[in-house]
Amino acid sequence: MATPSIASRPATRDPAGLLGLVLILAAFTVFGFFSVQRVFSAGAVSTETKAIVYGSTFIFEWILAAYAAWRLRHLGLSVRALVDLPSTAKGWLIDIGVTVGVFLLWAGVGQGLAFLLKPGPPKHLVLLPSNSVEFVLWIVLSLTAGFCEELVFRGYLQRTLELASNAGIAIVTQGVIFGLVHLYQGIKLATLIIVLGTMLGLLAHWRRKLWPGMMFHAVTDIVGAVFR
Repeated sequence: MATPSIASRPATRDPAGLLGLVLILAAFTVFGFFSVQRVFSAGAVSTETKAIVYGSTFIFEWILAAYAAWRLRHLGLSVRALVDLPSTAKGWLIDIGVTVGVFLLWAGVGQGLAFLLKPGPPKHLVLLPSNSVEFVLWIVLSLTAGFCEELVFRGYLQRTLELASNAGIAIVTQGVIFGLVHLYQGIKLATLIIVLGTMLGLLAHWRRKLWPGMMFHAVTDIVGAVFR
């Protein structure tokens, strides 16, 4: 029997689950915005403070992922089927090649948008790792974000919005919501993230699975910290 793909269409919708996710995202976004602003205003950030921020974000990511997995079961879908890890060496090579291609595309698009928008030095730089302990914690957090955020935004949210409208609206809308969740980085950087989220939505729709986007997301976060 064929494995269900990300493009297969379940027979039901989930307006209650979608509303619940939006409310959770809104609550955590407001809380996170004011919490992070306090960290920004403090100037230099200690390893202990970064560990608290990383840890709280880690917990939040998994709460969202657990919620998405719960609601996906309501739609008759499984996390495993949506992620769809390759089962052959050829499959791995194709997915890695696609991920590298999208990474290079985003490098060009992101740099072009940054040149046009001129967002200035990002405030969140103070939260990036600056020693070996912080880098280990950051890698764990990046891998977590890659899995959890793709499952939530490009998995459950995009799928539910597609059921309520169509693929185009779903891809754009989830990208906008993804950017708004990152408003703590400023409006201009959030605009860049909206574009990135839309690209990841297109990738998930094209490849009919989440795994390439998860790889891209995690690697981008890690590389962004190293070459900031």
